[in-house]
Amino acid sequence: MRAWIRSFSQELVRLTGRYPALYTSTRWWRICTGNSPEFAAKHPLWLADWSNRAGPLPGGWRTRTIWQYAGKGRLPGDQDLFNGTMSQLRKYARG
Repeated sequence: MRAWIRSFSQELVRLTGRYPALYTSTRWWRICTGNSPEFAAKHPLWLADWSNRAGPLPGGWRTRTIWQYAGKGRLPGDQDLFNGTMSQLRKYARG
Protein backbone atom coordinates (compact mmCIF):
# COMPACT_ATOMS: atom_id res chain seq x y z
CA MET A 1 0.00 0.00 0.00
CA ARG A 2 2.84 2.40 0.78
CA ALA A 3 4.28 1.87 -2.71
CA TRP A 4 0.88 2.58 -4.29
CA ILE A 5 0.42 5.76 -2.22
CA ARG A 6 3.96 6.87 -3.11
CA SER A 7 3.38 6.25 -6.83
CA PHE A 8 -0.01 7.98 -6.80
CA SER A 9 1.42 10.96 -4.95
CA GLN A 10 4.39 11.31 -7.30
CA GLU A 11 2.06 11.27 -10.30
CA LEU A 12 -0.14 13.98 -8.79
CA VAL A 13 2.88 16.11 -7.98
CA ARG A 14 4.08 15.66 -11.58
CA LEU A 15 0.69 16.69 -12.96
CA THR A 16 -0.26 19.46 -10.54
CA GLY A 17 2.83 20.47 -8.58
CA ARG A 18 0.99 19.70 -5.33
CA TYR A 19 0.96 16.78 -2.92
CA PRO A 20 -2.51 15.30 -2.45
CA ALA A 21 -4.30 15.30 0.85
CA LEU A 22 -4.49 11.76 2.18
CA TYR A 23 -7.92 10.73 3.42
CA THR A 24 -7.77 7.99 6.01
CA SER A 25 -8.78 6.83 9.45
CA THR A 26 -6.10 6.14 12.02
CA ARG A 27 -7.20 2.51 12.21
CA TRP A 28 -6.99 1.97 8.43
CA TRP A 29 -3.60 3.69 8.27
CA ARG A 30 -2.25 1.49 11.05
CA ILE A 31 -3.52 -1.73 9.45
CA CYS A 32 -2.76 -0.96 5.79
CA THR A 33 0.51 0.98 5.98
CA GLY A 34 1.96 -0.29 9.24
CA ASN A 35 1.37 3.22 10.66
CA SER A 36 4.03 4.57 8.32
CA PRO A 37 5.20 8.14 8.97
CA GLU A 38 6.58 8.37 5.41
CA PHE A 39 3.91 10.70 4.01
CA ALA A 40 3.23 13.03 6.93
CA ALA A 41 5.81 15.68 6.08
CA LYS A 42 4.39 16.56 2.65
CA HIS A 43 0.78 15.40 2.59
CA PRO A 44 -2.10 17.18 4.29
CA LEU A 45 -4.16 14.79 6.41
CA TRP A 46 -7.91 14.44 5.93
CA LEU A 47 -8.81 12.41 9.00
CA ALA A 48 -11.96 10.31 9.00
CA ASP A 49 -12.97 9.92 12.65
CA TRP A 50 -16.69 9.90 13.30
CA SER A 51 -16.61 10.67 16.98
CA ASN A 52 -17.17 13.60 19.32
CA ARG A 53 -13.47 14.51 19.19
CA ALA A 54 -10.78 13.85 16.63
CA GLY A 55 -8.81 10.93 18.02
CA PRO A 56 -5.17 9.95 17.65
CA LEU A 57 -3.42 10.82 14.42
CA PRO A 58 -1.87 8.32 12.02
CA GLY A 59 1.90 7.77 12.12
CA GLY A 60 3.99 10.89 11.61
CA TRP A 61 1.28 13.53 11.44
CA ARG A 62 1.27 16.22 14.10
CA THR A 63 -2.04 17.72 13.06
CA ARG A 64 -4.93 17.17 10.71
CA THR A 65 -5.85 19.56 7.92
CA ILE A 66 -9.46 18.41 7.68
CA TRP A 67 -11.50 16.31 10.09
CA GLN A 68 -14.44 14.35 8.74
CA TYR A 69 -16.49 13.93 11.89
CA ALA A 70 -19.76 12.50 10.52
CA GLY A 71 -21.34 10.95 7.45
CA LYS A 72 -24.44 13.09 7.63
CA GLY A 73 -25.68 16.12 9.48
CA ARG A 74 -26.78 19.70 9.10
CA LEU A 75 -25.03 20.13 5.74
CA PRO A 76 -25.47 17.84 2.71
CA GLY A 77 -23.09 14.87 2.60
CA ASP A 78 -20.20 14.23 4.96
CA GLN A 79 -19.49 16.69 7.74
CA ASP A 80 -15.97 18.12 7.55
CA LEU A 81 -14.09 20.71 9.56
CA PHE A 82 -11.00 22.58 8.36
CA ASN A 83 -8.36 22.93 11.07
CA GLY A 84 -7.51 26.61 10.72
CA THR A 85 -8.74 30.09 9.91
CA MET A 86 -10.59 31.23 6.80
CA SER A 87 -7.41 32.83 5.44
CA GLN A 88 -5.52 29.55 6.02
CA LEU A 89 -8.29 27.68 4.18
CA ARG A 90 -8.01 30.08 1.23
CA LYS A 91 -4.23 29.60 1.17
CA TYR A 92 -4.63 25.81 1.33
CA ALA A 93 -7.20 25.81 -1.48
CA ARG A 94 -5.00 27.94 -3.71
CA GLY A 95 -1.87 25.89 -3.06
